[in-house]
Amino acid sequence: MFRKTLYAAVASLGVLSPLAVAAPAEAHEYHRYHHREYHVYYRACGRDPWRCAGEFSRFDRARCVVDEYRARGYEAYLR
Repeated sequence: MFRKTLYAAVASLGVLSPLAVAAPAEAHEYHRYHHREYHVYYRACGRDPWRCAGEFSRFDRARCVVDEYRARGYEAYLR
């Protein structure tokens, strides 16, 4: 008797398993930030070549370095 009940339960699970609904996946939006480097260039006068002062991953830090070079009398720009 127990064996018949067990077989019936296993058979019913096998028949009903394709009807089982999967749990809905939660959609998360992932923001991809592009890695960008800012290059700071400077020169003492118009005849000198441009020299790279460095590469910075943060815009505010690169802008600060440009301001420091300009305060010292250099031509400087951010690219």
